[in-house]
Amino acid sequence: MHANERQGIAAAAQIRVHSRPFAVDLNSYEMEKLEGWAGDLKESLEHELKEIDREIKETRREAQLATSLETKVTHHKRIKELEARRAEKRRGQFEAQDAVDARKDTLLAEIEARLKQGVRQTELFTVRWHLQ
Repeated sequence: MHANERQGIAAAAQIRVHSRPFAVDLNSYEMEKLEGWAGDLKESLEHELKEIDREIKETRREAQLATSLETKVTHHKRIKELEARRAEKRRGQFEAQDAVDARKDTLLAEIEARLKQGVRQTELFTVRWHLQ
């Protein structure tokens, strides 16, 4: 093995050792941050959905107990509004999860691309000398 080949192999190994942990740590951190954000978003939306469900249940009970037809119609309109709001929140939850999944896919693709990086050695110039 020539000295140039050994230097190239050593340089490639050094680049791999020093660049990959940083890239992996950075992407791991980004992935953890993304997971945390997704979890917080999910908890928030679930809380809102539970609150809307509670309102729907309460309004239905009020509609059943109402004595006048006008009051019943008012309660049923309110139920319909709440159900539409609940459906919108659920759609928002799915859209947010899709956005998180898309970002995860992007991060994984970036990691994969970094893992496929290669090292090449190009000779820029040659110095020759002769000792007398």
